[in-house]
Amino acid sequence: MLSFTRNILTLTIVCVCLSASITKQVSAEEFDVSLIATIDDGPALESVEWTVYRNGNETFKQAKRHLARLKMPAGTYKAVARLVSDRSVVRSRNFLVRNDTRVVIPMD
Repeated sequence: MLSFTRNILTLTIVCVCLSASITKQVSAEEFDVSLIATIDDGPALESVEWTVYRNGNETFKQAKRHLARLKMPAGTYKAVARLVSDRSVVRSRNFLVRNDTRVVIPMD
């Protein structure tokens, strides 16, 4: 009986470990995300500092250009864009990353 219980326990541990590794691989899939700053409905064509947050206030990625292309796992994020030429201009947007996500933030 003890041997049977030990085998069941071993099998359970192996199954838990395998399922954890499979879940990790699935959640690690990354998608293309385009962050686009605009002025007058066109590309901003000036430097923009991007900060992307995950889980509220955890800084996830940063970039410094009007168009940023990033690889990110699926989830909910917040993008904050700040014009370099006028640091008082700050805009933000919450977004959900799925397959090929575009985040457009008007800076005017």
